[in-house]
Amino acid sequence: MLKLKIKKELYDALPDEVKKLYKENGDEFNLDVEGVEDTGALKRAKDREVVEKKEALGKLKAAEDKLAEFNNNNARKEGDIETLEKAWQKKHEEQKGQFDTELSKKDNYIQKMLVDNQASEIASKISTSPSLIMPHIKARLSADLTGENPLTKVLDAEGKVSAMTLEELSKEFVDNKEFAPIIVGNKASGSGASGTKTVTTPSSAVGEPKKLSELSPKELAAHITSNNTEE
Repeated sequence: MLKLKIKKELYDALPDEVKKLYKENGDEFNLDVEGVEDTGALKRAKDREVVEKKEALGKLKAAEDKLAEFNNNNARKEGDIETLEKAWQKKHEEQKGQFDTELSKKDNYIQKMLVDNQASEIASKISTSPSLIMPHIKARLSADLTGENPLTKVLDAEGKVSAMTLEELSKEFVDNKEFAPIIVGNKASGSGASGTKTVTTPSSAVGEPKKLSELSPKELAAHITSNNTEE
């Protein structure tokens, strides 16, 4: 049986009568017979057709699924796209509101832990009147939430983040002569006959007493000294 394609080595070994049946094609010789096709090419074409058909069926199925989803939506089926968009907008706003609320709660809790609690701890440790000095200490603290782990930062006198530690801040208040009357270890407080202390505060410009938390360190020391003198 003659092969459809042969190499030159085989062609040279053929009888002359058989060589006449082949035509040269580059470095190969093809059998010159009408009606005979390259079955390898046909198989490749058939395989490619199967793959393309499979891909086309997949795309058709995806398109049909999207169309079914579109038709099953009542708002779109009725042509009321605006209603659908408003519904999604409302849902988005509700979810965002819930997220913001939860985030605010967490931030407030972290703020309390990093600022309020730290200020209270320092005030209780260094002062005989923690409630008086605490607002001043708190004003020098800030919660840093930018990093992976939240931190308590100490602010300088201008309210900018500094490199001071909590211990250094405590020492600053202890060494501040304006707070001396209410610092632990200083003779700063007196007592009445009943064992309690009456405290009056300076008046504001309109004649109303100031809150203790609103007093400056100088005013705070002055009115405490004044009350001690009165006693």
